[in-house]
Amino acid sequence: MTDLAALKREARRKGTPPERLLELARMGPELAREVARSDNTLPDILARLVNIQPDDLPTLQKVAANKRTPAQTLTELAAHPQAEVVWWAAGNPATPLACLEALTEHPAPKVRSWLVSNPVMPLSVLVRWQHEFPHLIRIPLNSCTVGKAPPVHPYRRIRIFSYSHLLGLNLKLPDSIGIRMTYQALKTLVEYGEGAEFSAEELTRALILTDLIPAPAALRLLPFPEFHRTLLQNADKIAASVRPQILAQLQGGTP
Repeated sequence: MTDLAALKREARRKGTPPERLLELARMGPELAREVARSDNTLPDILARLVNIQPDDLPTLQKVAANKRTPAQTLTELAAHPQAEVVWWAAGNPATPLACLEALTEHPAPKVRSWLVSNPVMPLSVLVRWQHEFPHLIRIPLNSCTVGKAPPVHPYRRIRIFSYSHLLGLNLKLPDSIGIRMTYQALKTLVEYGEGAEFSAEELTRALILTDLIPAPAALRLLPFPEFHRTLLQNADKIAASVRPQILAQLQGGTP
């Protein structure tokens, strides 16, 4: 009797010969999926899996999500007729930029949402989509107040999970790309306010994606003219304790 669990471990194991991985993938979709999702699988093997299991969507999805998949294969998967495959390529940082830009016109909303979450997506697209698809970028947490009891989140009826908020809140939030994006953006700004260094593009991206611009980060950004427009466009997210001061200086030109 075949030990499927052992074969799956072999498919994921570092050091399994490429020939053996191909042999396992040909045994059936379940093993092909394990080969496809492994960080140890070589790019050439990942490319060949598409032809070994061309009708198994989970295998194609895992190949599309694997950062070791060759650019040509990702481009082909980004053109797959099933959106369930395309959105994994859309979220993969290894997908060629030209391919990602072409996917901005994809009709499936989930494909566009995965594009927004892709860290290599050009900032110009995020700025445009901030207005066209705000629901993909911002999940409002305006009722959050540091040090107070957790607010009832407007998305509380969606499947939720708990995590500790960077600023001391215990929030229940939907398990979604949007939350992971806004959480990472807030983390960047919190660390920047504490003295960490980030590039101008990283900070601009964080200002767009976050739901709260902490006071220390806003005050540290204020002396730099390249951030003034973005701060004004996202003024409602600036911490209330410094918002009047920040706006007065931005709008009045006070040094």
